[in-house]
Amino acid sequence: MARTETYRKSGVTSSRVLTAVAVFALLLSGCGKGLITRKIESGIRDRLPGIIGPAESYEVKASGKTTRMMSGQVSRLELRGKGVRPVGDLYVDDLIVRMRNTTFDVGKGELLSVEETTFEATLLEKSVSQYVARSHPELQDVKIEMADGKAVVRAKSSLFGIGAEAVFTGRLKVVSGSKLNFVPDHVSVAGLPMPNALVGVVTERINPALDLSNLEFPVVLKNVVILRGAVRVEGTADLTSASQTALHRAN
Repeated sequence: MARTETYRKSGVTSSRVLTAVAVFALLLSGCGKGLITRKIESGIRDRLPGIIGPAESYEVKASGKTTRMMSGQVSRLELRGKGVRPVGDLYVDDLIVRMRNTTFDVGKGELLSVEETTFEATLLEKSVSQYVARSHPELQDVKIEMADGKAVVRAKSSLFGIGAEAVFTGRLKVVSGSKLNFVPDHVSVAGLPMPNALVGVVTERINPALDLSNLEFPVVLKNVVILRGAVRVEGTADLTSASQTALHRAN
């Protein structure tokens, strides 16, 4: 009788061991890795509107060792957002965020730590024009064109004279961790060169051209590239504090 009971216990133990081995083998297989990856990706994607801001769409790609991802440790994350609104009137047409060595609480959906986060934010001419017009209500009929490292800004304002259109040709420059300034090379009003003294006054009024200091997460701007029809802003960011804030709001 005792021997039979021992066999039964031994059988139960062996069954549990085999089940655990089978589950672990499944997790190590492509199928198991896919399940873990999708869970992490969907968990992060669901949190992005609260961390970065609402968007037309977000995509998330996670990669790394299966055994590490089981505990929420992801080697590489790439986030891509279309039509992102991180703050106020700012509309980012295309946002790419790359994160390295990330720790993620799968259960809570919280970003715990990141070794490095870089981003590329691309804004089309229309988006930049609308942002500048709303950020600087003293300017009317704002239209911005971009190509070959230069930006051409056309706008009307009482600063230039009633009904007069000013044309600014220049470039964008990173002036602090979270701001871009417009640096004019040439300014004309009604087809005539603007006096240098007035150029300085007007430039001071319209800068910063882009201010990211009021984002939910801190950023450090590193570079700005003016493309044909768009501008790309590059830098680093810290999304962990915004993730914690978003989680507290959700709860």
